[in-house]
Amino acid sequence: FELPIGPARMAPAESYAIALRASSEGHRIAPVVAYVDADADGFEPTMTHSLGPAATDPHTWEATSGGNVDFAVELSDEGLLCVAGMPPAGDRWAMASCPVLDEPEDDLSGYQAISVEFRSETPAAEPLYLILIEADGSQYLSPVRDAFESEQWTRYRFWLGDLTFNRGVSPGDDEGLDLDQVERILIGSSFVTGIERARWWMRDVRLEFFVGPAD
Repeated sequence: FELPIGPARMAPAESYAIALRASSEGHRIAPVVAYVDADADGFEPTMTHSLGPAATDPHTWEATSGGNVDFAVELSDEGLLCVAGMPPAGDRWAMASCPVLDEPEDDLSGYQAISVEFRSETPAAEPLYLILIEADGSQYLSPVRDAFESEQWTRYRFWLGDLTFNRGVSPGDDEGLDLDQVERILIGSSFVTGIERARWWMRDVRLEFFVGPAD
């Protein structure tokens, strides 16, 4: 059952209470309140800010990985090519890493999501991760399950409100993600299926703002 509601100002990742009223001749029908969530996938951002990767973009994407992973990134006209050779055991993570610049446009607290266009040349049931690293080393992450299964360009969106504390590698306790303190953005994977080599592409990484909730 689908009930269109409008006109209304709705924002992704927000919940709403909708009062439903009906009438029928000769009957009194009590009003009902329905609690709903906005369909986040049905929204398009109203403002974006590019993070590259591109030759003309000031954000520099670099390779970072577990100690025994042979990992490199190469920028081309198609995007950023990432190639990783994994050891049979131990740390099997490989991430493209970008600094958050000291510019007003890079202030993550003014955005609601980070998205990336991604495709894999090595189909596998591997997740794609976004990791944000704060100045004190605290890490917050969010996965897209099985993103490496697709060889087609697909845009994946990570809602900043959904990131969780990466307790295994972060110093101290979870004090909540402070977007003002984020110094670095990582996108990549921690490979769990046993594949020995992976190739993937990413392009058009962007910060995104959507319409906010009504005042």
